[in-house]
Amino acid sequence: MVGLPTTVFVTRDGRILNLHPGPFVGPEGSRALERRIHQVLKER
Repeated sequence: MVGLPTTVFVTRDGRILNLHPGPFVGPEGSRALERRIHQVLKER
């Protein structure tokens, strides 16, 4: 899967939790970004 930009979500301990290829666009993109950020913040 290739996309520019690619966002990498990394946990506090340096583990890659998720990758998102391509931009976060529009209201649905904003919601998707927020969900992924909350997911990363919950990881311990």
